[in-house]
Order: sequence, then C-alpha cells, then structure tokens
Amino acid sequence: MRAAPRRRTATGRYRIPLADADASNNTELTSTATTSRHRSYPHPGGLSTAHRLNLRLDGSLDLGAARACLTGADRIGHPSPQLWETPTTIRQTLNNAATGDGDIYDARAHASQFAVTAATFCATAAGGRSVQRGEPTERMVREAAFSMVCTSTPEIKSRMLTARSP
Repeated sequence: MRAAPRRRTATGRYRIPLADADASNNTELTSTATTSRHRSYPHPGGLSTAHRLNLRLDGSLDLGAARACLTGADRIGHPSPQLWETPTTIRQTLNNAATGDGDIYDARAHASQFAVTAATFCATAAGGRSVQRGEPTERMVREAAFSMVCTSTPEIKSRMLTARSP
C-alpha cells in the first residue's frame, strides 16, 4: 500500500491521508524520514494503559449491545436470569484486565461472543419475523455480529477462534 503525500495541517503537524487503506484490515506504515515521540507507539514490553482502556471501552460497547438484546427478550416475555448474570462477570474481567490484571484480549473476545449469544437468544425468543429487514431484533443481531467481526484485532480474533463457548 502506498500512502498519499504528507500534508501539513494548520497546527504545523503532518497528516498522512490513508485513502487506500481498507478499514477492515490492519495497515502498517513505516517511515524513516520522520521522528516521533516514543510514547505514541506501542511499547515492546506490552500494551499501554491507554490501549487497554480502549479495549475495555470496546468490550463495554459489546456488553451494551448484549444488554439491549436481553432487555428486548425480557419485554416479549422470555427472561433469562442465567444470561443476565454474565455481563457482570465480563465487566469485572474487563475492568481487571484494563488495569493489567488479566488478559485484555481474552476479556474483549468473551464480551464479543456474549453479545452474539444474547442477540441469538433474543432473535430466537422473538421468532422468525423479528429478523426481517428493519425490525429492532434484526438490527441488534447485526450490531453484535459487526462488533465481533469488524472491531476485533487479530489478537482478539485468535482468542475467539480458540476459546470456549461463552
């Protein structure tokens, strides 16, 4: 991939437009003509705190999608107390992993898998018509699937493919 020429912004910084980058693939840019502060790159010793917190936030978004699905299932008369206990456990795991106590990628993978599980439960409870285009349940299933497939890093995807069922 070739990046477009650099342009200077109003603040005097250079911007590298990535018009050719595909949003669903990771792209690595290397440059020998520019110097940068060390803290703007991942440290070789592991993830920075900011990166861990971003992964925690993404996991929380998954839990929000799962909560919407479980609430929808409750509303139509199909409560699932066992599934309602899972978000609390996953949230605690995400919080612990964000502070360095645990595997953040595993916690994030578990959150994505649970969102899909909750969406599947809601769609099954609501019946066949609920997954037709434009229905709220169809949107929730799409959001959970998008979260699992498109917002996951290679590390998270590898854990999803080798992990236990949620």
